[in-house]
Amino acid sequence: MLFDADGVVARRLAVEGAPLPASKTVVHLFDIGKLAGVRIGRVLLNDVIACAGAAGGRDDCLAIVEPRSRRPAGFVK
Repeated sequence: MLFDADGVVARRLAVEGAPLPASKTVVHLFDIGKLAGVRIGRVLLNDVIACAGAAGGRDDCLAIVEPRSRRPAGFVK
């Protein structure tokens, strides 16, 4: 979910973020569509639909993600 600077939902989206190597900074670009003039205040990682490790599928995907942002817009879960 993307929230504007006032905390109002600006857009809901699902994105493909894989692969996410352990202990590495990863930058992915996502087209968030028509949000002209909207200042994003926060990005919420609501869930992780699927993930896998070297041993196969995992059930703790959301718990192991550590969202961070270097910009004023927070990235939280």
